[in-house]
Amino acid sequence: MARTKRASSSSIKNRKTKGKKKLRTAGKLRRTKSTTKALREIKNLQKSTNLLIPKASFFRSVRSIALNIKPGLRFQSAAVMALQEATETFIVGVLNLANLAAIHTRRVTLMDKDLRLVTQIKHLHVPQVAIGDQGSGLTFLPTLTRTPSLPLQNSCEDCRVVGGLFNTVREMRKYTLLDLPAQSFNWNTHEQKIVKDYLKKMNITMDELYHSCIQDVTDKKFTKKEMPKYHWINKHSQICTKCWPTVFSELLYAWRSKIPKHHLPKDVTDRIDCWYGRNCRTQKHNLLHAQNLNHVCEQTRW
Repeated sequence: MARTKRASSSSIKNRKTKGKKKLRTAGKLRRTKSTTKALREIKNLQKSTNLLIPKASFFRSVRSIALNIKPGLRFQSAAVMALQEATETFIVGVLNLANLAAIHTRRVTLMDKDLRLVTQIKHLHVPQVAIGDQGSGLTFLPTLTRTPSLPLQNSCEDCRVVGGLFNTVREMRKYTLLDLPAQSFNWNTHEQKIVKDYLKKMNITMDELYHSCIQDVTDKKFTKKEMPKYHWINKHSQICTKCWPTVFSELLYAWRSKIPKHHLPKDVTDRIDCWYGRNCRTQKHNLLHAQNLNHVCEQTRW
């Protein structure tokens, strides 16, 4: 009887387990979140003191710009390094301002409109210096200047950004009202028309309305229920121009709720209250709904 070669049971088990391990590792893909990778890269860049832009690509850009100004112009390596450091400092400053603009509008992502806004404002406030002779055809170049930061007490009391958005913070009493804010009454154009008709009937200007509202809120004539978010406002409150329309819209709602009913037209006072009151979303886009129901009231259903 011929003898056959049999493998041991332990070696067969080892082969099976090795195959299983290979299959498991091949089927399992390790994935990292894009946000985690971005945060890791940001932390590494913050720790390092290296330049952000590759030297070769920056040098090629400098050489192409220099050839357009003057042919044969050359730069030493130290001059290119200093120019690259100044350029990166300027870019980081622009991105910091754009980040403030994004935070101010309750966003975490920078958009093109943030960068456009920063560049437009910087173009208005950056001085210019002429280089070369008058007949050389060279244009005026902007100088890189650092804007002094405002003290902490000049911060907006609503968004808490120091100096407001691009240093446009001021006291409430120093603003001038030319027209009702578009977001007043939760974008309800019909309620805005009722207020304008009332002002025209009573011969009250927009500026008089504004200062009357500011004085009333300073004298604590409006309750926390009428102004749940901005009941702490007074005429000396520091508010930036971005937050001011939202603050005044709530103040205007409190003033409108205090108007006696006999001073308003009958078709306005005869309307029934909307279930969702001032928080109604239909009043923004449905004019018929805004005309038929009263929205100067509190929400009764959720």
